[in-house]
Amino acid sequence: MAAMHTKLVLATLVGWVSLAAAAAADDSPDYGSDVRPLLRARCTVCHSEKNRSKVEISGGLVLDSIEGIRRGVGGKAVVKPGDPGKSSLITRLSETDEDLRMPRDADPLAEAERELLRRWVEAGLPAGGVGGTPSDESVEVGRSSRPARTGTVSISYDRPLEKNESKPVSGTIRLVAAPMPPVTALAFSPDGGRLAVGSHGRVVVWDLPKLEPAHFVDDFPGMVGSLLFPDGDRLVIGGGRPAIEGVVEIRRLSSGKLERRLTGHDDVVAAVALRPDGRALATASFDQTVRFWDLTDAATAPKVFRGHSDFVHDVVWMPDGRSVLSCSKDRSIKRIDVESLKETMTYSGHDSDVLSLALRTDGKEFVSGGIDSQLRIWSVDSEKSTKRLSGHSGPIHQLASSRSAGLTATASGDGSARLFRGDSWAPEATIPNLGEWQYAAALDADGKTLALGGWDGLTRVWKLDGKKQRLAATLVQPTLDPSKPDWLSVAADGRARASAVLIPTIRRVEGGTDVEPRLKGE
Repeated sequence: MAAMHTKLVLATLVGWVSLAAAAAADDSPDYGSDVRPLLRARCTVCHSEKNRSKVEISGGLVLDSIEGIRRGVGGKAVVKPGDPGKSSLITRLSETDEDLRMPRDADPLAEAERELLRRWVEAGLPAGGVGGTPSDESVEVGRSSRPARTGTVSISYDRPLEKNESKPVSGTIRLVAAPMPPVTALAFSPDGGRLAVGSHGRVVVWDLPKLEPAHFVDDFPGMVGSLLFPDGDRLVIGGGRPAIEGVVEIRRLSSGKLERRLTGHDDVVAAVALRPDGRALATASFDQTVRFWDLTDAATAPKVFRGHSDFVHDVVWMPDGRSVLSCSKDRSIKRIDVESLKETMTYSGHDSDVLSLALRTDGKEFVSGGIDSQLRIWSVDSEKSTKRLSGHSGPIHQLASSRSAGLTATASGDGSARLFRGDSWAPEATIPNLGEWQYAAALDADGKTLALGGWDGLTRVWKLDGKKQRLAATLVQPTLDPSKPDWLSVAADGRARASAVLIPTIRRVEGGTDVEPRLKGE
């Protein structure tokens, strides 16, 4: 498979082993739901239709469509439907000779991954719902690439005592939701009163005091990788379509109008960062570049830094506004002088992909996290990390910071979040048992509210008080259909609101018995 890259585990698909194991329990995997995400993670950076003519990269093999897989290489088949043992696509995965085994120059696939591909060939290469052409898109996740999930959403709560009740009542709001796209990006407005939630093709801006949507963006092209509020009325959305285009849009929420569209990246924009003076934007992309955009002059072409050798996952501005930090799948962190586009420092030490960065309050230190599950603390003036923080058992997909409050939060693939207070990076609290991979985290400016989102499509909003955390609300946006901007919010005490269309489909269960839903609709 991929010959030019090592460890082609798209950091957006960390934890595939869990998915593959789950898929193995189904009757038969299909290309759209099961195989395509795995191939995108480990293979199609090289073995894609766009690289077919670049034999030194792809070897002439195309794996981003069923047609390409069936075509094989030079008229020679790589799969024999129904017979994995006679399919070189399968047998090359288990070669003991590292020069023959695929992926070349990378870690071998896990047993569960190999078994999934073997069963797919054995089943005759079923296409599934996606259809298997390069132009089709499964749900692309900011820091993963799993298909949209379906099923029943259950949100628990503890209702206050009512008359004649002697003990608190626990209940559940249940909703059949299909599809439930993963939450891939989060951002608070400057005043903390609104929360932008990004998923595939959609951003919902929630009014938190009312626990209802204030704005919908339903026409973003592809996955949403990053969000930020430059001010109270503008929203910046970064994302795009994998291996096709990266897009940044600046939207006016009050009018709903698109103020500016930034194009030029050849792959998904994973992160956007605003210069401290608000006059420039930095963008990090899977196309291996960091770009710098002048927001005061649309005619000025962006500056492009090309010093990374693989996906760039995050970028943050230094307080002086003259340099940025960027991190990459190439395992490095770089400090870049924006004016000269020179690399002034490279920070090495992570064992695998570096996914996220956050600055300390005074900008003299920063923290990084990635697939290796450890946080590393760095002085901006030293190439070696000064401290490591353990605790997570899965990849750290995102770091969120409230620099004014001296608080940093993590979102991890182990289904938990952790909080670190102050410049000492002392662990303050852990929020465990969130159930699914957490991809996105955001802190409001004063560090009093934390939002977390991930694979299950739910956004949870937590109120923070020192070492105490209280779940305040759960937000759900269960459809990608622009004609049905459905939504549901459930407060910790069971108060719930929902779009009118959803209300008839929602159940409230207390003590094992269905009760009156008691929902407010819009």
